[in-house]
Amino acid sequence: MAHAFASNNSLVQALKNQVNRHADKVVLTFLQADQTVRTVTYAQLDHDATQYAQALHHQGVAPRDVVALIFDHGYALVAAFWGAVYLGAVPTIFPYVTPQTPPKIYKERVEPLLKFSQAKAILTDTTLNATLSAHLAGSEYPILTLDEGASTTTFHNLFNPVDGIETAYIQFSGGTTGRPKGVVLSHQAVLNHVQSLSASFPFRSADVSVGWLPLYHDMGLVTQLLLPLLVGGTSVFIPPAYWIRHPESLFQAIDKYKGTMSWMPNFAFSYCARRVQNNQLQELDLSSWSLLGNGSEPVQLESLQLFTRRFEPYGFQPNALMVGYGMAENVVGLSVTLSGQLPRVDWISIDALQTQQQAIPRSADAEDATPILSCGYPIRDTEIEVVDAEGNAHEDRHVGEVIFTSNALMTEYYRQPDLTAQTLRDDWLYTGDLGYKLDGQLYICGRLKDVIIVEGKNIQPHYIESIAQTAVGSAGGLAAAFGIFDEQLGTERPVLVCELLNDEDMLKQNQLALQIRQRVFEQLAISLADIQWVPKGWIIKTTSSKVSRTANRQKYMGEGRQPATPTGDKQGWTALHEIPVRQRRPFLFGYVSTQTAEILGLDPITLLSPRQGFFELGITSLQSVALKGRIEIGLGCRLPDTAAFDFPTLDTLVDFLLQTLFPQEQTEALSTSSDEIDSLLSAVEALSEEDAKQKLIEHWSKNRPQTDNS
Repeated sequence: MAHAFASNNSLVQALKNQVNRHADKVVLTFLQADQTVRTVTYAQLDHDATQYAQALHHQGVAPRDVVALIFDHGYALVAAFWGAVYLGAVPTIFPYVTPQTPPKIYKERVEPLLKFSQAKAILTDTTLNATLSAHLAGSEYPILTLDEGASTTTFHNLFNPVDGIETAYIQFSGGTTGRPKGVVLSHQAVLNHVQSLSASFPFRSADVSVGWLPLYHDMGLVTQLLLPLLVGGTSVFIPPAYWIRHPESLFQAIDKYKGTMSWMPNFAFSYCARRVQNNQLQELDLSSWSLLGNGSEPVQLESLQLFTRRFEPYGFQPNALMVGYGMAENVVGLSVTLSGQLPRVDWISIDALQTQQQAIPRSADAEDATPILSCGYPIRDTEIEVVDAEGNAHEDRHVGEVIFTSNALMTEYYRQPDLTAQTLRDDWLYTGDLGYKLDGQLYICGRLKDVIIVEGKNIQPHYIESIAQTAVGSAGGLAAAFGIFDEQLGTERPVLVCELLNDEDMLKQNQLALQIRQRVFEQLAISLADIQWVPKGWIIKTTSSKVSRTANRQKYMGEGRQPATPTGDKQGWTALHEIPVRQRRPFLFGYVSTQTAEILGLDPITLLSPRQGFFELGITSLQSVALKGRIEIGLGCRLPDTAAFDFPTLDTLVDFLLQTLFPQEQTEALSTSSDEIDSLLSAVEALSEEDAKQKLIEHWSKNRPQTDNS
């Protein structure tokens, strides 16, 4: 049964209705980092929200004034949010402040947001007042706590807009550079959306939401707080910072409180599957978990499969998985897959997706096949279309921009009429996301502004990032992929920046870089121009905790980082004629290997095998031309335009160069034969590490180049 909120004009009235019906029901449970538990009833929440409204009123905050809420993850934030709503002020939740946050960084991040929001005041918890005052020293904004201005008088002026169009709250999202993007949501839009959600998937008064999502994130605010509160369910909160350190806490809470619903971004599925240990799951029963939603970032089939295999033995049912697509501009959600059914997987040609903007079906084992997961059907009272650049609706399987209209649309972007007019046209919101429709379901496959155009192909960065994070595994963190335009080549060159927890092992970095390059080339048919390993915390995220590719591109270039550019000189040619004959081949191999590594953006000391294939390394046609130019300039010789095809490995190219540069010399006898290499590699693979080192030393001693005096 769906819940009827249409008769309510405000969130205040909707919450008051629940308070009047279920005053003593425990509706909120906060699991705290010190292992204590705090429970809150509807009556307690109502009382504390009234106290916050009174404190704000006493300090001169009036209806429609913007109030910035800066708290930790906990009940005080919830009470303060509702207190602002009770008064008719407009709350906006800022990123949490923690003792570990450097004051300078926090101030640089939050002060522009405060200035842009024109907040009348900052509301915080007494325990954070000193920390926040230090972080925002010199700020012109008053910092208020509940204790300031509180009195014993009863506050009766509860807000109740007649038509529901008054602003309920502002959800800041999007970029970390330039102007912030504040989504203005009315009371009626939020009420309409809660009604649509409760009709689109099962969450009733007997259900229990369990989650760790921060409440400054729209998915956390709505699925963990507003939806449970307004339909009469209950919610269990885990602090995000605690969950990161103890992901098992989610599963323990599901078992203890018989949780039925959770929502998480895609990364959390893989994180849980890899980090939670068997001994932390013993005797747990996850069978109550009837809905586990995946949203907020591109959904990966591998993550869902990994999660299911890991936790199915403990009672988790695969059909509990649900995939959703949404954004704060529609409160939170736009579409969801059907409850109780596995999300549909569409295997399509990655090449056709990039070159033809079509989702052409492929069998799962086809060479160019990639899986795209359905984001389901539009939720109730929401229409979704996929359109071309002129706004014309596409047929099924044609990729275009996703647009939507609903009764829960944002009012505007706060103080940005130009952006509002650009995005919201004739009551349809243009999302900037790329997708296609199939049999009524929506499939998301990228984002317009983040597209990397490489040699005419449209590459979605999240595919590169996913490949990198899979390769690096638990040794890495966030990844950001973006394009850098190369004027000489006339195309964008894809760059990857990836966090590596231990950035001191150069050999490991090179091995991982080579593995990522090979996988990117195999799956996307492009070559990365650069891979930069950075320490944890380098990568910039948006206020909604998504990777900001634009900001990371700017940071990459601002630090003087850049892809390797084709350069050349005569050093190779000069040195090659000045060294002894028997040293020419190893020197030439080193020269070609270094040029190849630089063209690919690898560290010059990367260990390339003589049998390494150019296309195995991920070299593109443009890069092969650049390599050809470098060798011709550096060595003073001519190479055929098809050199990468005629001489597909470093070894065969070096043979050709020796024969071209020194036709009278018998270089063949000096090279190591392919049979000898195969034999040596087979022997090495069968040895222990120490034995292998000894054999290689013996082989080098026997075959080392001789000097003229030998």
